[in-house]
Amino acid sequence: MGRWIVLLVFLSVSVGVGFTYGVSPAIIDLLS
Repeated sequence: MGRWIVLLVFLSVSVGVGFTYGVSPAIIDLLS
């Protein structure tokens, strides 16, 4: 159960970061 939650969170973050970077790279520059 716990492993699935961690995996889902990891995938969500990865997809979110990839989507944000692809749509608005400027946001990544501001965060980093």
